[in-house]
Amino acid sequence: MKKEHGFSLVEVTIAMGVAVVSLTSLLGLLPIGITNNQSSISQTSAASLGRVILADLQSTPVTKPASEQKSPLMSIPVPYTGSPRHTVFFSDDGTPVGAVDSDATLSAAPGLSPYFRATLFFSTADDSSQKDATKVRILITWPASADKAASALPSHYAGSYELVSAFNRN
Repeated sequence: MKKEHGFSLVEVTIAMGVAVVSLTSLLGLLPIGITNNQSSISQTSAASLGRVILADLQSTPVTKPASEQKSPLMSIPVPYTGSPRHTVFFSDDGTPVGAVDSDATLSAAPGLSPYFRATLFFSTADDSSQKDATKVRILITWPASADKAASALPSHYAGSYELVSAFNRN
């Protein structure tokens, strides 16, 4: 008597059912993983951009008159007097797009469209004779197209990163 080896139709059906359920759950997790990866990349880029902005502000020379106190890399005014809030738009690679305090506009050149919006809030001593540190709060939001007006506070963003620091300009 010769014994035949093989699977029955029931066993094949059960195995295929298990495989379909497993693959369906794995495919369901794929969009979540992609979304989390994109969010992580944006957060990391925003953190790096915040450090670059802060380093640029810290390297601003103290010059007189106060209207000429602008950061060397991004030309952000560092007010001892003047406007306590400034807005700068950046592309996804950290390149400034447009002038400081100008509204976001879509660029015809790919890669130069704004992706990040950096809103800087400064506070210094009211009395110019005091030698206090310049305090800055940097709020980076994305996408920049959610809040295009530089004069308005950001409120429709999908992600944000905030950095608070103080630096001595005496």
